[in-house]
Amino acid sequence: MEKSHNIRQLQYQNGVRPLSVWLSHLLFDSVCLVIVAAAAAGTVTAQFKAFWFAPGWIFLVVLLYNLATILLTYLMARISRSQLSAFLSAFGLLMLMYVATAIAFMVGPPPLRPACAMYPL
Repeated sequence: MEKSHNIRQLQYQNGVRPLSVWLSHLLFDSVCLVIVAAAAAGTVTAQFKAFWFAPGWIFLVVLLYNLATILLTYLMARISRSQLSAFLSAFGLLMLMYVATAIAFMVGPPPLRPACAMYPL
């Protein structure tokens, strides 16, 4: 809607600097970002206490992942021509990232060879 009505251009003409516009958007979105990160960290900590070495790191990881996702969707919205194309391109890229992460966790690290096999006599 901002692109079709040139709202951002109107803000720039009235003296609002681009950096302050983008930082205000990021600050507004960061409220949801922190809530989601806290909920995810609390859920993982409550459910898997015995399996995680430091569950407090989950909050930081989810927070940074959400921040990267928001910045990526800002970039997609800036590049695309319509709202639908922005949504579909961001959704497609995020689904691709999800599938890549799921495959990486399913495959796991390669099996380790014994030390004697690594250095034959």
